[in-house]
Amino acid sequence: MNILVAIDVAQSTNKDEAKAAKELVEVEKVAALLPLDQSQVTLLYVKEELPSFEQVLKAQADFPEDLSHVVERRAAKILDAVKKNFEKFGASVKCEIVSGPPAQMIETVGKDNQAQVVVLAQSKHHDSLFLSRVSHHVARHSPVSVLLLRPGKEAAFATNERSVTVGLDGSSQCLESIGKALNLLAIDREKAQLHLTYVVNVSKIIASVTPFSFVTAMQENMMMEGEVYLASAQKHLADAGFKKTTLNLKAGRPDAEILKLAHEKSSDLIVIGAQGGGAIKHFLMGHICERVVSQAPVSTVVARQ
Repeated sequence: MNILVAIDVAQSTNKDEAKAAKELVEVEKVAALLPLDQSQVTLLYVKEELPSFEQVLKAQADFPEDLSHVVERRAAKILDAVKKNFEKFGASVKCEIVSGPPAQMIETVGKDNQAQVVVLAQSKHHDSLFLSRVSHHVARHSPVSVLLLRPGKEAAFATNERSVTVGLDGSSQCLESIGKALNLLAIDREKAQLHLTYVVNVSKIIASVTPFSFVTAMQENMMMEGEVYLASAQKHLADAGFKKTTLNLKAGRPDAEILKLAHEKSSDLIVIGAQGGGAIKHFLMGHICERVVSQAPVSTVVARQ
């Protein structure tokens, strides 16, 4: 498997590169979620340029060049430390440092390396502007599945008795994407508990201009369709080897219901489709995906075909 791991070295100010590497990427968690043995891992740091700041410094001295070299040297040392941690799990690892817009460069390097999954790591200490801004863009536009690592929730990883909340949107594309993403993950299909959820959501705008009886009938019809879809999804995943599944039909705002279910089921992983079947559903799923990515307290996979 080809895996791209994007790391923002600026998230850690620890002068000890080995400790900084552990703060930036919980390699044990990656190993618990993805099969690292014999995988090709590319560690990527995107150095964001600050043109106006550099111009001021250039007018005063040659410091910008020195600063650039200092940043690159530190980044190289941290990436090398992360590389050694990945190699302990049998991965073949290479490091890249590039300059440019982070989201765009992550996608470009991912394509160049034929990555099958992109991993975005979050610092243990805080959410960064980099992560929120870049993760939203990558999650929505990456051509492959994206894994966003969150700190904590380690207990189930050792036994593979993982609780996974799976958000479905009712489309065959979403189900196929999630099935493909689950196949990439290092999940014990006999032990993992999948909580499949489909959320019926009648637009507030439609509800406000439509007779109540019609809205009620429409919601009831959507609930029946949801039941059929969840049963179909359960069979699809059972055929793929996932035997322990629960079906959760909800009504409300999709992102809120997915996050609520993940909390209720003590899930340590959320898997959600990145796109819907039609243009409107595709657009809506993009926004739902963003909100789940922003608010999820656990690692999240945004699945793509």
